[in-house]
Amino acid sequence: MRTPLVAFVLLAASQAFAEDAATTAGQASPSRSQLVDHYAPELADRPLAIGANLFEAGFQGGWQFNSIQGFGEVPNVRYGVTDQFEVTLLGVRYVVAEDSSYIPGLALRAQLHDLAYQTHTGTNLNYPLLRPGGFLELRDRLPFHLTVNGLLGYEFSVQVARAADGTPLADNQRISDSLAPMELELQWSPLARVSLSVRGGYLDDTYTPIYEGVTRSEALLSLAAIYNTSRFDVKLFYTNNWFSDPRLGYVPEVGAAVAVRL
Repeated sequence: MRTPLVAFVLLAASQAFAEDAATTAGQASPSRSQLVDHYAPELADRPLAIGANLFEAGFQGGWQFNSIQGFGEVPNVRYGVTDQFEVTLLGVRYVVAEDSSYIPGLALRAQLHDLAYQTHTGTNLNYPLLRPGGFLELRDRLPFHLTVNGLLGYEFSVQVARAADGTPLADNQRISDSLAPMELELQWSPLARVSLSVRGGYLDDTYTPIYEGVTRSEALLSLAAIYNTSRFDVKLFYTNNWFSDPRLGYVPEVGAAVAVRL
């Protein structure tokens, strides 16, 4: 039986602050190279936090087999300011607690999901678009090198009143999106440097139909094989995307990703 969430948050936070204080009081800080060498190579054994003074940069690219959609890429950067507080690409992340024998790990993330230009399909105008959001992350490490990751969040669009060339936007051209991404992932590391991942998700996205975008997937199922070490990871994945728009429907996607820790 898992303990109540509020109790676990308070207990874990007090423990973490006490451990940090004890470490800084008595020992010299290890070098960044030593930190990387001791970073868990098995994907399923890694904590939620990357750790103090560690830096990770990653990039994921995929190709969607559809006449409208094409290549998409997602960069990712994070730096551990402390063992719990991280600076991410266009955001911050705070690890409330790592998982223990009774409760899962919990992290809170506030992030600007992207800074992009939205193109109207009937014109040559580009519209600056921001999408800030907040996310709740869960991670529960299980026996036999298994782990479960969860993600629940909310994003919304912020669009300026004029296009990049100064053209005013009509009311029906303003985008008003609300996104509620939900993902659940199971990772298994049967070998020291090889991991497998199965990820499913759902995205409740309301949008203006005349705009195109890769965020309209209502459901996804992704399979991935990862070669993982302490210093870098390489991932190959295949994703099934189900879009609500009848012009898109079912869209398969293949891609690769890499992450490097320094």
